Amino acid sequence: MTSLSISGSATSVDVNEVPPQGEHMARRLILVIALLMNAAACGADITLADVAPYAGNYTLRSVNSFPLPYAILQSNSVRLEITDEAFSLATNSTFNDVTNYRRTSALGVIDHPADTLTGTYDIRGQTISFTTSSGALLSGQVGATSFTVIGNSTVFLYSK
Repeated sequence: MTSLSISGSATSVDVNEVPPQGEHMARRLILVIALLMNAAACGADITLADVAPYAGNYTLRSVNSFPLPYAILQSNSVRLEITDEAFSLATNSTFNDVTNYRRTSALGVIDHPADTLTGTYDIRGQTISFTTSSGALLSGQVGATSFTVIGNSTVFLYSK
């Protein structure tokens, strides 16, 4: 009996049981099936990760490698800066993000608005993806104690 095993797969095939008239085509079919099974087994690396190790509270540390406060808008009438941001990842794959701003008008009037963003997240490999409650999609890279979110050529770095 000749066995075919690919990358630790438990797939074994007795190629001597293939009828002689279609032997060449049958062997090709066996190889294709084994390769597909191997690809499916490798696909396990792409499945959803357990989010529990990543759950917790994160703080925005930098925007495009610049520390906070970070000006996200500057015009003749207003300057808007991110002063701090708290991002919470829960074990049920939901998130809550609160961003605090400093808004300075052209007249020098300063106020401190805040913005809250909620939604769900998932992790596949090292990619973290967010879906906001309004349906917007964001993604980035995740590590043991930090993650990045990339949007509109802007990189936001968060850490525990």
